[in-house]
Amino acid sequence: MNRIRVECLDLIEAFESNSPGLTYFLNRESGEVEKVPDEFCPDETVSGIDYFSDPRYIRIPSISDDKGLWIRKEYLSCIQDEDLHDKLEHILTGRGSLKRFVDVLRAYPEFYCDWEGFKNRELLKTIMAWSEELDIEIDLVNMPVKKDQKDT
Repeated sequence: MNRIRVECLDLIEAFESNSPGLTYFLNRESGEVEKVPDEFCPDETVSGIDYFSDPRYIRIPSISDDKGLWIRKEYLSCIQDEDLHDKLEHILTGRGSLKRFVDVLRAYPEFYCDWEGFKNRELLKTIMAWSEELDIEIDLVNMPVKKDQKDT
């Protein structure tokens, strides 16, 4: 199994991204996450690299809409504040639902912080499963930690 060190937040960003016009790749050797504009892919190269055919690079998939919805539903099931729960449940699906979900949570800073941690933990599970499928062992660098989780 190949072992590489990768910036945690870079991988999370890549898996979360549904940005039209960008494709993310993982360099199997350096652990760098590369953002490549789609206008250069797959027929042209960026910096002289053909990311699609170079065996050093692996395309990083974005999480599916279904997986994103599942993560939001799982988080929603943990919320005991009835007012917030009702607001989030009402906007859970439909076009732009993730943005609306996050916008509502931003009005509740404590819940927003919890959401970010919950979402990142779920994304990390997806990332680790993906890396196992590729027979790559990823050492995540600079993992986000909540203040109350740090060693004091």
